[in-house]
Amino acid sequence: MKSKLFIYAIGILLIGVSSQLYAQVNTDFNNKIPISAKGKFSQDFAQPRAFTIPARNIQALLDKEAAENQSPEVKPYKIAEPINVDIDLIKEAIWTEDNAYAYGKYTIVATGAKSMSINFNQFELPV
Repeated sequence: MKSKLFIYAIGILLIGVSSQLYAQVNTDFNNKIPISAKGKFSQDFAQPRAFTIPARNIQALLDKEAAENQSPEVKPYKIAEPINVDIDLIKEAIWTEDNAYAYGKYTIVATGAKSMSINFNQFELPV
């Protein structure tokens, strides 16, 4: 009796795990389909007004980090170089009203950047 209950429990566990495995997002890093600036679905999400962050001198940043790491003190890895900007998204975004909802679109271009992290010092969602 206990062995049958154990087998049923294992079966249910395997079904639960396998259903979760199919729910994960698959990424193919060897994808041969080029993705343009318009994205996979060829929609132009860029807005006419955009804020452009100028390209950084990567070699100068790497040299600066190497100089900072000369000390014997262990420091965390540096993954980004912060750039302070003053953008008022309420004023700058292009707003669309759709029935009871409104949303704004704004484009930020970071030439040569591998990724971006946007941090707000003030952010409020209306009720």
